[in-house]
Amino acid sequence: MVRTGRAVEVLKAKGYVITDKELRFPIPQNAIDVNPNLTQNEYN
Repeated sequence: MVRTGRAVEVLKAKGYVITDKELRFPIPQNAIDVNPNLTQNEYN
């Protein structure tokens, strides 16, 4: 659902309280260390 952009719409219809911000997870630091082209998601 996240990939199709429908997650918030579908989850709200089922009674969940959720926002787009809550669908993002931080990228692990070791992944950023290995690939410096990655940038951290704004998840705070």
